[in-house]
Amino acid sequence: MTEPAERPAVVLVMFEWSVKYPLWDRSPGGLGLVDPEALGVLPSLAQRLRAWNEEHNDVPNGPENFTWPSRQAGVEWQRRGLDLAYALQKQLGPDVEVLYLEGGDDRPVRER
Repeated sequence: MTEPAERPAVVLVMFEWSVKYPLWDRSPGGLGLVDPEALGVLPSLAQRLRAWNEEHNDVPNGPENFTWPSRQAGVEWQRRGLDLAYALQKQLGPDVEVLYLEGGDDRPVRER
């Protein structure tokens, strides 16, 4: 894994309709999507992040009338997102703060 020249200091894992990867630069002054390759993320984790985002995209009736097929499906999807955020934090190391907003918990992943 190569280290990019300049990585964001804060990365948010957050679903968004019609994007390839659910990674957002939330560093001071930073906005917008971040490509996992630019972060130095291993391809296997990048694919898991993409699949997680696509799973939400593929649920019928969205984005205007989005609903999970069941409450449990939504809970499980959120938990997988948190697991991915933990994996991302582990890969990026202590110099990057990873965020994942779940159930009102906005603490950085490494503080959970």
